Amino acid sequence: MDQSDPLDTVLAHFGVKGMRWGQRKKGTGKPSSHKKGDGPKSADAEEAHGNKARAKEKGVHTLSNAELKKVNERLNLEQNYARMTQEKTKLDKGHNAVKVALGLVGTAASVYTALNSPMFKAGKAFLNAQMEGAFDAAIPNGSGVHRAVKVAAAAAGPKHRA
Repeated sequence: MDQSDPLDTVLAHFGVKGMRWGQRKKGTGKPSSHKKGDGPKSADAEEAHGNKARAKEKGVHTLSNAELKKVNERLNLEQNYARMTQEKTKLDKGHNAVKVALGLVGTAASVYTALNSPMFKAGKAFLNAQMEGAFDAAIPNGSGVHRAVKVAAAAAGPKHRA
């Protein structure tokens, strides 16, 4: 190539036309050297997974009761083992921590809302009035809360003091 002539320089593109950045075609990656389940399988596992494949391909009705029972037992055992031996990831631990924190925040918000509600304030005033003996002065007359508190007080019966 001659450096003096700028028309001789070539820009080569080795990508795929229309391909977007950060996306890969399926099957172009390097195959994994370690796959799940590469080791030898037990006879029970081979038989159960063979029967499972046959049931999936031809239908469950092709299996005998004993074969179907073995497949179900094997799958249940594998699921139980996976569930018991799985380790909590950082994501799971964080999810649980956030769930607990949100539960506490929700409880605190509910308590705050209840404490600031008109019904709670009326109940507090009623209890204070019962202790002081001045019920009618504590709760303004004519409010719905006043009527509800009077009905509750009448239902409670006479007041007893020691």
